[in-house]
Amino acid sequence: MMGNNPKNRIGHLRVLLWVVVAVLPLFSAAQTPGFAVIDFQRYFPQFLAVSEEVQTNEFPQGVQYEFLSIWDEQQQLAYVMVIRRDGLDHVLRILMHKGSLEESEAAFRNTVSGLAKKVGSAPEIIDLRGIRTQEEFHARAVSLGWGVEILK
Repeated sequence: MMGNNPKNRIGHLRVLLWVVVAVLPLFSAAQTPGFAVIDFQRYFPQFLAVSEEVQTNEFPQGVQYEFLSIWDEQQQLAYVMVIRRDGLDHVLRILMHKGSLEESEAAFRNTVSGLAKKVGSAPEIIDLRGIRTQEEFHARAVSLGWGVEILK
């Protein structure tokens, strides 16, 4: 949850911009095997949660987690992924679950809950089911108070 802390708001906006760049490319031609990328043609967003940036003994420079659930309409599969950003240049993507739509929401919520306990930051879960276009995503982001900019 963003709250009123300006530092947290800037962190969330920075992460959202990073999400748009890393997860919402203009074309799906560069799909990485094992990692679905939202393209609004085959892959669609389901849920998103972004943790606060926290400093821990393991990550004194700060760490932030993004949790993303993506629906593959062609294969009828859902992917639950965790993206960890520690520092400005180190990003790690981890596929946590690949399975049926029926399992995906529980898998997503369990993943968010488990890692939230580890870092002590419980992010708000944003339901993006029903978002079918980049324009709808942009409108939803604006309604949530996020800044959105596609970087090339």
